[in-house]
Formats: sequence, structure tokens, C-alpha cells
Amino acid sequence: LWRYVDYWQGRGNTTNLMPYEIYGNGTIKDGNTASDGDQDIITGLIEAHRRWGSSGAINYAAEANTMLAGFWTYNVQQ
Repeated sequence: LWRYVDYWQGRGNTTNLMPYEIYGNGTIKDGNTASDGDQDIITGLIEAHRRWGSSGAINYAAEANTMLAGFWTYNVQQ
């Protein structure tokens, strides 16, 4: 799943987050983000880091931090 997210995140927007809607043919219908989906992805990355660590092919902690920074910047009103 991470490879899919890694491919699509930031496409159609400049947030480093997932586009809201992607058609099956690869066309991005809506480049805005969906905060609930981004929260699920970030939580999954944190859990992956807790279970498997981040020294393998995917640095789960770094990816979670990158997405979390984008999430706070673009999805949380301060």
C-alpha cells in the first residue's frame, strides 16, 4: 500500500499528501486532500515503524513525519 501512496502523494497538489480522488485510469479528478485518509496513512506508517522499525527499504518514521508536517500545514487551522 505504501508504494501506491508514495507514487500518488503530492501529485495534483503541492502538499505531499494524497489527492482526494483518483480515477482507475490514473487521472486525478480532485487534487485536494482528504484529511481522514491522510490520518489513516500517517497512523499506518507510525504502526509500521513500531512493528518493523525504519531501517529497511522504507523509512516509515521519516515518511510519517513528512506527511504529518504537510497535514499540520494544510489541514489544521491555527
